[in-house]
Amino acid sequence: DAARDMDIATKQEYRFKVLCSSKFLNCTGQEVVNIHIDGLVNLLGQVGAGKSTFSEPLALALSRKGYRVLFLEQTIPKIHEKVKLFKKMGVRAVGIISHLGESRRKHAEALSRGNGFPNSGMSEMIETGCPLQAFVTQSEKVIPIGQEPCFSLIKSNDGEKNRNYVCPFYGNCPTTQKDTDLLGASVVVTTPAGLGALRFGADRELLLKYVISDID
Repeated sequence: DAARDMDIATKQEYRFKVLCSSKFLNCTGQEVVNIHIDGLVNLLGQVGAGKSTFSEPLALALSRKGYRVLFLEQTIPKIHEKVKLFKKMGVRAVGIISHLGESRRKHAEALSRGNGFPNSGMSEMIETGCPLQAFVTQSEKVIPIGQEPCFSLIKSNDGEKNRNYVCPFYGNCPTTQKDTDLLGASVVVTTPAGLGALRFGADRELLLKYVISDID
């Protein structure tokens, strides 16, 4: 049902046909009709065999049963496409990438060079603005993408010199919105590097730790 629903929603009639024509073999080479998932299950196949085609309807079916699913993609555009697909299916999905550092700035520059007008979904992931910009009195002073002071604000009247504070807008900021969306998402998409290195939320929880404890 999930594969057929995806075909209808995306107007791409291939998932249901591929799954109906595919053969699944167990580790002994015997054909199986039902796949029992209990703990770790490895799905192997040649390039183009239909592994991704199978994984997407499976994730949709699992999300409909209340499970939470993690996808790992290699590039930002692939993360965007995966999130877009599941949102189209009515699933709460979020793509997690670093919102600080040089990598996000480079992604923004590459996106802009692509066609001059960024895809709206990609732009939401990469080119979000910083609310603190409204408080900058010098009109020529711009907070660069990837250098937002989310955790490096310093109070001028603080007795403890050089003590950093979390931005008061952190929970209501477009740049960090994905941190909030993550907590309620049924489908989470990130990169292998991001899974092991990214932190999220004002408490800077390690994404890998959260995934192990909260994602099915």
